[in-house]
Amino acid sequence: MDSIVPNQEYLLQGSVMDSAVEVLLHRLRGLCDNVDSGPETFHDHEMCFSIRVSSLTPVQPVLLRVRRAVDYQEMPWQLRYIGQPEVGMLY
Repeated sequence: MDSIVPNQEYLLQGSVMDSAVEVLLHRLRGLCDNVDSGPETFHDHEMCFSIRVSSLTPVQPVLLRVRRAVDYQEMPWQLRYIGQPEVGMLY
């Protein structure tokens, strides 16, 4: 049995004041396992889609995000479904 921790992705979005950048980087280093390597640079392009279904009853749209690495064109695209883990029919 492998005891490897599964990969987890966190999205941090927002603005950080210049005076708080070092504090934020210090906290992020404490959460990450690659402390010695420093921050990794990346250039991604992400598109968000909201697929709506026409229905007489209100139905939540299906939310999808598609992401690709701009700086590594040969890498595969990533498709993420955002919502409930299981979607079933309503009875």
